Amino acid sequence: MMSNPLLLDRTSPARFFRLIASPYSFYFETMAGFGLLAILTNVINDTNRTFGSFRDWLAISTAGYAAAVAVLIVGRFIFLNSRRLSLFAVLAVFALAGLARGVTIYFFGLSIGAVTTDQFPYRVFGSMVYSLFLLAQVTVLVSNAVRTGAKADELEQQMLNLQDALINLREKLAVQKAELAGRVKALVYPMVEELIAKVSASRVSGSVAEAVASLKSAVDQEIRPLSLAISDSQDSGLLALTGKPKAKFRLFARLAEPVSVGRLFTPLWMTLFMLVLTASAAFHSFGLTSAPKQLAILAVLTFCLLAIARVSMAKLFLKQDRAFFVHILSYAVIGFIVDLAIMISPFTQGKYVAGKVTTFVVVIGTAFFIVQILQLQRESATRSLEVINDRLEKLTSGARRELWLYRRKVATVLHGPIQARLYASAIRLSQAKRINTALVERVSGELRAALVELDFEKQQSPSLREVLRQIVDVWSGTCEIYLKVDKSVFLLAKRDSDFNEAFIEVAREAVSNGVKHSKASEIEVSAELVNDIVELRVSNNGSNFEVGAAATKPGFGTALFDELTLSWSLGKGDDQRNQFNAKLVVN
Repeated sequence: MMSNPLLLDRTSPARFFRLIASPYSFYFETMAGFGLLAILTNVINDTNRTFGSFRDWLAISTAGYAAAVAVLIVGRFIFLNSRRLSLFAVLAVFALAGLARGVTIYFFGLSIGAVTTDQFPYRVFGSMVYSLFLLAQVTVLVSNAVRTGAKADELEQQMLNLQDALINLREKLAVQKAELAGRVKALVYPMVEELIAKVSASRVSGSVAEAVASLKSAVDQEIRPLSLAISDSQDSGLLALTGKPKAKFRLFARLAEPVSVGRLFTPLWMTLFMLVLTASAAFHSFGLTSAPKQLAILAVLTFCLLAIARVSMAKLFLKQDRAFFVHILSYAVIGFIVDLAIMISPFTQGKYVAGKVTTFVVVIGTAFFIVQILQLQRESATRSLEVINDRLEKLTSGARRELWLYRRKVATVLHGPIQARLYASAIRLSQAKRINTALVERVSGELRAALVELDFEKQQSPSLREVLRQIVDVWSGTCEIYLKVDKSVFLLAKRDSDFNEAFIEVAREAVSNGVKHSKASEIEVSAELVNDIVELRVSNNGSNFEVGAAATKPGFGTALFDELTLSWSLGKGDDQRNQFNAKLVVN
């Protein structure tokens, strides 16, 4: 639900000025927004009040707008690609654009009899001030709209990436694991079969030297290098997600999402906008004495009525399309009340054309509603991006961990059982006094048993409790190790073999580092499950220098932590003990 406070109401003057002194000031969107309001102001204020008709003032205001745009385009050409814009330079261009607009309106209007000669200060200098403030405010609104579009595109891209990951990640992971296993089997199977053939041949020749040499050579030149290469390898683009949006994120894609109707009213900004749009007309219509009083009535009433609407409807949540109609109706009522107050004001002299303030309030209010929705869309998109990025990060960490563990499992099988069986066979052959059928069959059986070890999926995950006890026993007498692992972590380790093996590897490495690098005599290992993340902490009483040196020197442990954890850090805990912290993803 979009109920957070709006960014527009929290816009500070410093941020306001930073947005003005930015490329947004010369965007075509800024020029278009300025043109809509500038032309509207002339048409509403001057039609039926001066000697010109609606068509006359539409033509006059359009010509004035064109003159202003010509100046802005020159400014765009000069400043748009500048690395840093000067606020003074931007405001100067805005003032010149307003001056060009005012001069054009005055002389064009004068030529067709819609403007009189006494209106020169109002038309020229009033336009300059009006255009300066209007362009500044439109720039801020356009910046919000443009950034909303950019955020929406980013959200669309991230959502496609996440969808790609959710659909294809397991398949990609399975393919890479299968390719790795297939590559190993394709190398080891023929090698072992050839060794079996050589062992059988040794019985006929009566010499075991060649068979023994082949067995040792297979271990030293093939099996061991292969296990090390697999252990050190990285994933080959497993998570290189390159999906691209097929359709643009639509402006009101979240119209069904409820919003706080009251929070969409912006009393201060709307009041300032109304004052900017009507100030010059008020001075021209009511004179120097009465205009400030009329503007005060307009400002106070507009601000108070909008504030009342904001407070009274703050807890009213409606879908955005329905909220729009409530806003339009509210603006019409507010405009009518302000119109009526100015009409009966004692400072109003002569005939006052009712409905102008109402029209202004409705038009400006509609623009503000759209801008507020755009800001809410950006806020909502930002929050969605944070959630998506968090999920992508967890998916990435989980997949990277699983692939690392699988490589480690393959490397361990090669380095352990396969290598051991080949060496054992070589030793048994070299120690035999004579070669007979029973010995050949026994050695061949052991070699064939080595091939069974290549069924990596049948490897059993060790018990977390037993491994932690083994770690305590290994360092017994050298370092006291205390365990504070929540029951939920042990239950999770039973269900999730990948998490179990990752936790074991990280905990074992962190404990070993504490003993070897920081010379700790006391280590505490604690772990708990927090919001689908297991937080592991390993603290010790070792020295600072050794821990710092170990932390800044990349090695096997650093690579292991990077691969198996979502994030990790090494530093001082609250108790001034050395502390290793890691977060592990739960599948």
